[in-house]
Amino acid sequence: MLLGATVSGFIACYIVNGGYTTLYYNVSDRGWLYTLASIPAFYMYIDCLAYYFHRLTHTKWLYINIHKVHHRYHQPTAFSTVAMHPAEFLLHQSYLIIVPFYFPIHAAVYIPTILYVYYYGMMDHSGINMSAIWPWQPPSIFHDNHHKYFHVNFGFNSYLFDWLHDTLRTDDRVYGEDIFGGKGQQLLSTKKSS
Repeated sequence: MLLGATVSGFIACYIVNGGYTTLYYNVSDRGWLYTLASIPAFYMYIDCLAYYFHRLTHTKWLYINIHKVHHRYHQPTAFSTVAMHPAEFLLHQSYLIIVPFYFPIHAAVYIPTILYVYYYGMMDHSGINMSAIWPWQPPSIFHDNHHKYFHVNFGFNSYLFDWLHDTLRTDDRVYGEDIFGGKGQQLLSTKKSS
């Protein structure tokens, strides 16, 4: 958290003191259509990179040496949202930080979206069984199952990328900390034929 506060403080100070940014503050700079379209676009950008970077940290070497720090929390808490190895923290922050420097985005889109994603991450890691706010978002048990079964349910803000890559947890598979790849292992049938 100290690392995040320090990096965020430097960036905010840079922007406030006139540093280069593509953030804009007047809708007329880009128009209503662009500004409104940037809301789902930015949200999906975050969801896409969160999924792929999270799944990347579940490759064997990165999991054992970096991401396992986060998985010490089998029963998630709101604190465990950001309880992770500093390298992983910087990885996840990087795709959020670069946006206002490379892509024109209204401050009223950028800041609330970031805050909502963090809020939802805290709810996801709260350890409390809660329904999702929006129909495309998984309930908190989805991420609880990620911590319980490890290499499955990598998404944060939607099921989309888990669905596309067949990494949703299913009851007909076995999962564990030593079973990598996101698909688990097929259960052996215990039924005997008569």
